[in-house]
Formats: sequence, structure tokens, C-alpha cells
Amino acid sequence: MLKRAILAICVAILMATSAADADILYTGADDGAAPGSTLTNSDAAAALFDADAGSIGTLQLIDFESLSTGYFTNLVIAPGVTATMSGVENTFGCGITTYQSTVLGYNTTSGGDQSLRVVPIFDVGTATLAFTFDVPIQAWGAYITGLEDNVLGDLFVVYDDGTVVEHEVTGTTVGGAQFFGFTDAGMSISTVTLELRDVSDSTRDLFAIDDMRYTPIPEPATMLMLGGLGVGLAGAGKLRRKK
Repeated sequence: MLKRAILAICVAILMATSAADADILYTGADDGAAPGSTLTNSDAAAALFDADAGSIGTLQLIDFESLSTGYFTNLVIAPGVTATMSGVENTFGCGITTYQSTVLGYNTTSGGDQSLRVVPIFDVGTATLAFTFDVPIQAWGAYITGLEDNVLGDLFVVYDDGTVVEHEVTGTTVGGAQFFGFTDAGMSISTVTLELRDVSDSTRDLFAIDDMRYTPIPEPATMLMLGGLGVGLAGAGKLRRKK
């Protein structure tokens, strides 16, 4: 009976782990939305993401408002979170900026004025913005502004949850704003990278991100449960030997 009970518990844990393996995407776009305008579709996607991401851990927000403006290639943007850019140049407010433009990116924080802008180098091929987390995460999302579908440069969100996953983020017709996020419950993700690919020698797609949120991996409740199970089994073993 004890062996059957142990087997049943292990199967239940494996089934729960398998059910958590698939990521879920959250997207909404407001084509041509100007700085300060209502972002109906983006906000709706963000609200749904916040509810789901908050249900699997403690949701964290980075709005970039407390950071010093200016260009960077490597910057700690919050405790335990580092942003690294490559293939970008120090122009048009690249980095932490107050620059506002429907087609070049802008702030989305209510009452704020800062965002993080990516300005690719012409003909760089691929420009990247990577976020590295000291404590691995299982959900990530952000507002992306200024991304257009008629300018060369294809944006992908890339991360590794045991296998490399990449999702393309499609630009809108005339810039504006959109929200993109994913939950990957039970997974452990240390880096999320935004890759703007196919940047040519004649055109490039500038964009900004703001109000980035993420959910760190919570305390390992499953491990604690297994630890308790181990203690219980050890006790049962001793009791059996005594008998």
C-alpha cells in the first residue's frame, strides 16, 4: 500500500509539471495611438496578463521612471535585473529617454515620461535588448511602442525554458502601442531577449518598451512538499524496521 501511495503522489507531481510546460501569450495593439492616448486593446491584454501572472507568483513592475536618462549598453534597471543592448547607437534617445514619438516609441506610464528606446545601427543585421534576472522568472510582459510593419526589422522575443522559444511581435501600420507578454508557469527563465532582425543599410525600426512586468519563480513549494514526504517516508521506514 505504501509503494502504491508513493507512486500515486509521483504521478500526480509529474502530471502537474507537464500541464505547466506550455506558454500562453497575451497580445493587444492600438495602431497609431499617440503618446498619452487611451490604449484600449493594449491595456486589456496587459490586465489579463497581470491577473494570470499574478496568480502564479508576485508580479513585479519596472516603469523606468526612477532611472537616469541616457545611453547605455549594460545597466541594472532594478534589483537583480540587468538590461544589456548590442547593435545599437547613441542617437535619437537610445537608452533611458523622455523622447516621445508615435513611430519611434514613447512612455506608457500614467503620470510618467520615461521609457527604454532601442535605436539599431544601420545594416547591423540584428540589434538586441536582453533582460537578465538573478532570480529566474516564469512570466514576462511589456508595452512596445513605435514598432511598424512597413519598416525593415523583424522583432522577436526569445527565451529559454529548457528549450529555446521565440515569438515574433508584429508591428502596426503606423506605430502606436501594443502589449506583448507570456506566462510559462513552472518554468525557470533567466533571460528574455528582444531581437530586432534584418536591419538593413537604408532603414531601421526604432521602438521603445515601458511598464515591463515579470513574475519571479516563487519559493519551491513542491520541493518543500517532497522534503516533507521524504521525512515521512524515512519515519515510516524506521517504524517498519522496528516492527
